Amino acid sequence: MTDKPPYLYQKSVLERVLSGKNIVLQAPTGAGKTRAALEPGLIGFDRDKLAGSHRYPPRTLYLQPMRTLAVGAQRTLRKSYNENAWDPEWLPSIQTGDQPDDALFENKLIVATVDQMLASFLTMPYGIPRRLDNINAGAMLGSYLIFDEFHLYPRKEMMLTVLAMLRMLNGISRFTLMSATFSAVFLQAIAQVLDATYIGDAPGTPTSESLFADVISVQTQERVWHAEPGELDADAVMRLRGRRTLCICNVVARAQRLHSEILERAPDAEVILLHSLFYKSDRTTIQNRLLDLFQSDRVAPERDLIVIATQVVEVGLDISADVLLTECAPAASLIQRAGRCARRENQRGDVYVFQPIDDEGQVSYAPYIEDGFEEVCQRTWEALNSPEFEGTILRFAEEQRLVDLAHGEQDAAFVADLDEKVEDRAKEISRCLAGRQDADLRALVRKVDNVPLFIHPNPQGETIVSGGRIDDGLTVEPFRFESLSVSRGRLHYLLKTAVASDDPIPLFGCDGVGIRDHDSDDAITTAVYVWKQLQQERDIFEGGYAWFAVDPIVVSYDRNTGLRFLPGDQPAQPSPVAEERQHERIAYVADTYVQHVSGLYYAYSRSQSIRGQARPALSDEFIYPLQVLCNTYGEDPVQGERMMRLTLALHDVGKLHRRWQAWANAWQTYYAEHLGPPSLNADGTPLAHTDSGYDRKDPQIRALADAFRHPPRGTHAVESAQAVLPVLKDAGNAGFWWAIAAAAIMRHHTPDAGRCDDFRMIENAQPALIESLRVCGFSAEAERYAGMIDRKFDTSSPNLSKVAQWLEVASLGLDWKPIFFYLLFVRILRLADQRSGEALRRS
Repeated sequence: MTDKPPYLYQKSVLERVLSGKNIVLQAPTGAGKTRAALEPGLIGFDRDKLAGSHRYPPRTLYLQPMRTLAVGAQRTLRKSYNENAWDPEWLPSIQTGDQPDDALFENKLIVATVDQMLASFLTMPYGIPRRLDNINAGAMLGSYLIFDEFHLYPRKEMMLTVLAMLRMLNGISRFTLMSATFSAVFLQAIAQVLDATYIGDAPGTPTSESLFADVISVQTQERVWHAEPGELDADAVMRLRGRRTLCICNVVARAQRLHSEILERAPDAEVILLHSLFYKSDRTTIQNRLLDLFQSDRVAPERDLIVIATQVVEVGLDISADVLLTECAPAASLIQRAGRCARRENQRGDVYVFQPIDDEGQVSYAPYIEDGFEEVCQRTWEALNSPEFEGTILRFAEEQRLVDLAHGEQDAAFVADLDEKVEDRAKEISRCLAGRQDADLRALVRKVDNVPLFIHPNPQGETIVSGGRIDDGLTVEPFRFESLSVSRGRLHYLLKTAVASDDPIPLFGCDGVGIRDHDSDDAITTAVYVWKQLQQERDIFEGGYAWFAVDPIVVSYDRNTGLRFLPGDQPAQPSPVAEERQHERIAYVADTYVQHVSGLYYAYSRSQSIRGQARPALSDEFIYPLQVLCNTYGEDPVQGERMMRLTLALHDVGKLHRRWQAWANAWQTYYAEHLGPPSLNADGTPLAHTDSGYDRKDPQIRALADAFRHPPRGTHAVESAQAVLPVLKDAGNAGFWWAIAAAAIMRHHTPDAGRCDDFRMIENAQPALIESLRVCGFSAEAERYAGMIDRKFDTSSPNLSKVAQWLEVASLGLDWKPIFFYLLFVRILRLADQRSGEALRRS
């Protein structure tokens, strides 16, 4: 990552990860955990590329529990990428709720939130169409997974699910799990449950004898801690401020109020507010401004700087203040906050901790009030007021002592019977993989009251605007607009106030999603979101609403203070349009059946550059996880790779149905009559895609498609699997491979496909079938395999029907072998299917 020599503990992590060990790492803030965890992944990339082998994970996921941490981590890695001239394939991408730049987890190095990763592993990924639910889970198989800031994971949901997932993936995926602020006993218990190596200091180890004795910043930085009477208000800030002062409040409303007060009291200073309720562009501007102002934090600034923030700066933001003023929180969180003060070697700073006071003048530890964290906050405050900590310098050993005092009881309760808890969670994951219920995400990932809130004047749509156009509002693709994450409690208070004043407000909830079919092909549907104006307080919690929208006249928003739940002088800025992203290849240009299969094989066997991003051959993503899965379950990887190529060759046989080809040729003719010459004429050559057949955003194409009158083409994925079943069984040598390939084919457009229509193959299909098989490496068997394909049937056979049942029953029985192989195969097939157009153009 850098030319700077690694620390001793970083070398230890590197050696163990490259030798195949999994790591649980505890290291101080600012000690270089990112480099320690990430460098083994990059070295593995490099070794495999130089040797042309597949001995190391082909993908590294750097996982953070919060969006802001992911953004900061990606910024740091991008800087290393540019400064150290990394391989173009290592360009770090990001996948979060508001920066979904790698929604299908395609890059080799990805920074993502744990929420995004877990939702994908559970086959219910966030932010992409439901028909793509089965495409991401395979990305976790055989990858190197780095879990940072593990102490921030919700214990009953996310933390247990991560531990259970890692146990399920034992021997398949490698991992490093790390934190600065857990008790050593806690992390050692986790290492034992996961059969991982623990790297960290034993409790009470003096700083001079620590594993981190050669980390100069850890040895020389000094932070003096103080427990302050009173509350964190403008008076306290003016009394204790330094040249660079960081103030952290536990809730947004108090941060906004303190910011307003300091603006009046400190006209000589630059005052900046940062919290979660900013639109992405505004939040990015503020974060970049902070990083610029702290760039030279060893030199006094021209003007005093006062930053007021919430937990969003707790970790991941590489800034170093002279003075930190913070409301009391769990000790682990306070230590992370203190990591933004006197962060560099030989720096000295002061940390002042205040009790959080609510609007009624009472101590309130919100949002730390559930799962025992309120008691942790109380014990933290008591410890800080003791002679052991008040007015003293806390280094790593002393910080760990504080964590033990505050969190020890809670940690002990969590690790008690941890092995059984992890086993129970694995069973819940298995049920989720078998059934996929949205409620599982709340139980298994994050049980939060926060919901997306859109600021929009017309969420229900149907309003006529200029030119006679109908405004869809938020009824179609609402997530093309940015949303803000707010608590249900805050929306409840807003509606309660309106109900009490008998003055209804335009606050809306989305209570359902319908499907508008444009064609019976499962790729062409539109989700329709239904919005209702809320009338009663209970609607917020009990109405079943997942998303909310409010009229701009009800709230205020500006780029310096963010969202406030009070009307402003002007209507609030509506939710801006988010950056458009493409999840699936759009067939703007027709291709023949053979061209399409050739494009799939090109994407599988050769590297590409897609939308400016280097993409290695899909075989490079496939071979390593295939090998570790086969080693784990006693299967032959050579046979598995052969079946993958056969799956690519045969996946679209259902499109050779007479009805499908009649529709495609009729559309090409209709297109030529109304829009000019198509890219392929309707000459009877078997087609796989038509000109602009999937592009319904172009008004001209949409109007043409709506006017097109022809019997529908029907579905093709399950029909493909049924037609090629004899070939798959023959090639699979009667083993389980045929069922894996059949499952991938039947579900390569939608993860729940199972219904099979009738099928009648066109007369001239044979040459296309033979050539497609040859393209994918089956020259010797091409004619025989093509002759084995079923050319006529009315419905699926019992064997195909049993495939879906087999996957479900195996998962419920904790037999993860079939589901893991299926998820890997279907991912590679779907990615190749999407990349085939680009591959075809390049070939």
